[in-house]
Amino acid sequence: MNSTRGLRNRAPLKDWTAQAEFELTECGITLCELSRDRDRVVWPHATAGFGKVKKKIRRILDQLGLD
Repeated sequence: MNSTRGLRNRAPLKDWTAQAEFELTECGITLCELSRDRDRVVWPHATAGFGKVKKKIRRILDQLGLD
């Protein structure tokens, strides 16, 4: 699993995450978000529901080596 720092900027909960990270940092706790390879491959297509992902599913599976 890898960091999702590039993904967080577009996450639906970005306001909450930013506040939580700030408060956790004040307590000496580092927020570490994790993602799987498939998360990073699917994320750019998941902009408004499942429709765009569904249209690209073959390409996504190929990218992940799951053809």
